[in-house]
Amino acid sequence: MDNRTVTKDVRRYNSYLSTVNLNYNFLSNPWIPTMWSFTFPGFGHLLLGMYLEGYLLVFWEIVVNSSAHLNEAMMYSFIGKFELAKEVLNFKWALLYIGVYVFAAWDSYRSSVDTNKINILARNENAMIVPFKMSALSIAYLEQYPPRIAAAWSFFMPGVGQFLIHRLPTGFIILFWWMLLCYLSNFPLAIFYTLTGSFELVPSILVPKWFLYMPSIYVYSMFDAYFFSVEFNKLFKVEQATFLKREYQNKNFKIPRKKRKLY
Repeated sequence: MDNRTVTKDVRRYNSYLSTVNLNYNFLSNPWIPTMWSFTFPGFGHLLLGMYLEGYLLVFWEIVVNSSAHLNEAMMYSFIGKFELAKEVLNFKWALLYIGVYVFAAWDSYRSSVDTNKINILARNENAMIVPFKMSALSIAYLEQYPPRIAAAWSFFMPGVGQFLIHRLPTGFIILFWWMLLCYLSNFPLAIFYTLTGSFELVPSILVPKWFLYMPSIYVYSMFDAYFFSVEFNKLFKVEQATFLKREYQNKNFKIPRKKRKLY
């Protein structure tokens, strides 16, 4: 059996490469995923590599938020039409929304603290990093990704940057929701009327209920592509260094260290 595919001989490990996804547990500031969970429940879990929880929370956010008409109520509140906000808000759904929303942020912080501890323990076990996987459908391998280019692709079309860095499920989910929300909100038509100078038509066709999801998804897509590109580049260097040390460095070799001068 190829020992590069075996992970059961170690208790903890920080990376897992498959032909559809690269998952990596890295040290992170707990407040970053917490902030993204407050912005859009599920995004914090996606940053931590907890994809199943993240996908479910993203789906929950869109379904429950839309049913409660929270986006519309917030829009009316921002422009001072508080009576309209009360009329449009569905309190039955809004009360169900609060508990999971707070839980998503709390769990992002808790999970980030725990995975940071696991990361340190896994480093001590020195589990082998698998740099290459191939199946009948795809080839996956560790490489160095240009973070700005990954973010730029997500700038032009959210989700595509995730395809570049081999996070296919996340890229598909982001791309799917982006295209669906564009269709439901009439966002492409709003852009067309804006470019042609028909500004008076934009408010009449744009649907705030769906449009207000889009800024969060758009910005997160670029942040996610850039953020994971940086971390995957670190993983690439660690794998290269580990391989060279294991295969070519003499076990008796001592790394020379500069002596500090005492004054």
